[in-house]
Amino acid sequence: MNIGEWQMKRAYFLGMLIAVVMALPPGATAGVELKISNNTDMDLGLSLQTLGRITDFRNPNSNDADGGLDFILRRGLLHLSGNFTDYVKFFLQTEASAATDNDPSARISDATLNLHYRDIAQLIMGLQKPPAYRSILTDDAALLAIDRPGITGYNLTWGLRGRIEFDSTSLRNTNSGIHGPYQDRDLGATFFGTHSFSDMLHFKYYAGIYRGIQNSRGGSDKPRFTGRVQMNLFDPEPDYDNRGTYLGTKKTIAIGYSNDTQHDVVTNLEHHSGVDYTSFNEFDLFIDYPAGPGSVTFEGSYIHT
Repeated sequence: MNIGEWQMKRAYFLGMLIAVVMALPPGATAGVELKISNNTDMDLGLSLQTLGRITDFRNPNSNDADGGLDFILRRGLLHLSGNFTDYVKFFLQTEASAATDNDPSARISDATLNLHYRDIAQLIMGLQKPPAYRSILTDDAALLAIDRPGITGYNLTWGLRGRIEFDSTSLRNTNSGIHGPYQDRDLGATFFGTHSFSDMLHFKYYAGIYRGIQNSRGGSDKPRFTGRVQMNLFDPEPDYDNRGTYLGTKKTIAIGYSNDTQHDVVTNLEHHSGVDYTSFNEFDLFIDYPAGPGSVTFEGSYIHT
């Protein structure tokens, strides 16, 4: 086999792989429900998000100056949820990811127990998403795009590493050392509740305390406090997580406000004092309005940290 023939076969092989990846949907979901008794059931689900990426320029998140071809399993989510009783619910989720130029990884992303006394009075304990921004609370398997905005990375949950562009990558060699022990999540407890004042007006709240960032400079560790309120017009969003789009199945306008703070995140070595983190005045607006066979979706936020 000469070099020219090998290159042609290599190009054909890559073309076949591209065709296979492009044939896969960007997100696919499957599940099964098991009914054990009148008030005990379990729901097992699988969600896959695949991505093919071709670059011919330097990727700022890579040391490869020539770009290249990547086949990516962005998220492989296996989730188990259910009810032990009418008042005790649980949720467990694992996440796997893999790419051409990175080693595959897998982790437990969520593990919570929900003491559900009423819809307006719930206590959720365990490894979970703190309610800092709406974009953080968006269900991983129901994002409008396959990634969150880069500004989300400046939150404590993502370790204060991010970029302004609409992607989720972080710049290499910029690790400030300020990051939590759990990727994208935090360990703690959240008081959560929902209530509908009418068919037109709906409300939900979050108030939580979490482990947060552990001071690595010899300072004392302080808890993280996060709170959020949200009002919906027309249809409600009663779940803890929101969706990035409802694809025309809901008509809703959501207005939210969040506050996230933790004292003594790091120690100022010059002044030997603690440095606090506060993200406040986080206002967000979400609109999902049916339009013909689909919907018009808008999401925007103002964040001050």
